[in-house]
Amino acid sequence: MLKYLPFLLVCALLGHAEEGVVTLAAVGDVMLGRGVPARIAAHGPAWPWAALAPELARADLRFCNLECAVTAGGLRIPKPYSFRADPAMAAEVLRAGGFDVAALANNHTYDYGRPGLADTITAMAQLGIAAPGAGRGRAGAVAPQRVTRNGLTLAFVAYTVWPPEGYLPSEEGASVAMYDEATFAEELRAAHREADLLIVSLHWGKEYSPGFTPAQQRLAHRAIDAGADLILGHHPHVTQPVEVYQGRPILYSLGNCLFDRTDARYSTGALALVRLTRDAVAVERLIPFVLDDARPALRKTGGGR
Repeated sequence: MLKYLPFLLVCALLGHAEEGVVTLAAVGDVMLGRGVPARIAAHGPAWPWAALAPELARADLRFCNLECAVTAGGLRIPKPYSFRADPAMAAEVLRAGGFDVAALANNHTYDYGRPGLADTITAMAQLGIAAPGAGRGRAGAVAPQRVTRNGLTLAFVAYTVWPPEGYLPSEEGASVAMYDEATFAEELRAAHREADLLIVSLHWGKEYSPGFTPAQQRLAHRAIDAGADLILGHHPHVTQPVEVYQGRPILYSLGNCLFDRTDARYSTGALALVRLTRDAVAVERLIPFVLDDARPALRKTGGGR
């Protein structure tokens, strides 16, 4: 635990908690498999977050989409890309970044099957990280994860529009929250009932596209009409625009954050700082970055990279 004291100390020094106000720092895909572990072994668990550390530290809550299974076991689903992270390494990296919420509803947390997904859910619980979008059966997967900060109770839910390859629904086993048009609106209304605000994570959209699709926009508006106060999108691997609908922000894609594909045509990201109160939700800053050696690097102003 001592190795994480610098981050916690910075949080204590910079944090000025205001009752009824929460600052959320949100990023997109955090993928801890493939070529990332070798970089962590070489540079340490805090290395990925160096460029974003001041903003992460100032926030009251930190969110990411965890784009891999966290397991030492499981059986690899046969497909072109399967991502798995060692639980001990993943714990160090997520702690070093101070993450409080990690969405699990995407097309990679099932890469090592149901046992791998179950291990991932357990790993997040052991870290004290809220993990919306996966759980026991569909009921557990869509259940809101509630986090209270500064007197506000925030409910987080997560869904994926893209089904994990090889995935089959289960009534009792570890499951991913698949978007279902027939139940979506009522699930959101239920999630909002015991919370001040509802934050919806959506794994959707077209990979590598800088613009959102009409289908994304329809789904986003439907979510807000059903009670969502903020939508955090990911899956395209590049950033997409922000829209405000009915006074509620839609971040269509926050892109990649920690990912070992760094060509800017296929991998960009942003950190969103969102101010949350009972009556208003606003994106205060959107900090774009490129990925350099798999981690965020802030874009230089005045031209050039």
